[in-house]
Amino acid sequence: MINPEVVGLAPAGASTAPYVLGHLVPVPAETGASDGDLEEEYRSASWRVLLTEAEYKKHVAYIRQLQVKSRVWQASIYNCNAFVADIARSMGYKTPGIWLRPAAIHYKASTDKRWLNPFGALAHTFDRRKAPVS
Repeated sequence: MINPEVVGLAPAGASTAPYVLGHLVPVPAETGASDGDLEEEYRSASWRVLLTEAEYKKHVAYIRQLQVKSRVWQASIYNCNAFVADIARSMGYKTPGIWLRPAAIHYKASTDKRWLNPFGALAHTFDRRKAPVS
């Protein structure tokens, strides 16, 4: 990448204290690059969207406005996923919920072949081998 410009939302500062505290109460946030943003091993997804110059200017203007108004980070209310989802929605994309719960945190429940997640909700098991093929 030549002169990459990274925008995201994270607790302000290099200390882990704001991150931990931000799980309880809103903490000051920064909207620039943070550690790991350009490193492949920290990315869960990445793609390129081709834009015209006019589209680019429109989206950059929206992002700049969002940076000005996004002054706090709170893990369960407005986090990095919510920030990026706001940008994606402004571009016309559908977005998932802001809370990521990897399958690894699900626990096997009883013998009825259902899974119990840490929040108590039951979900049916999904067998990828039986998934419909498109």
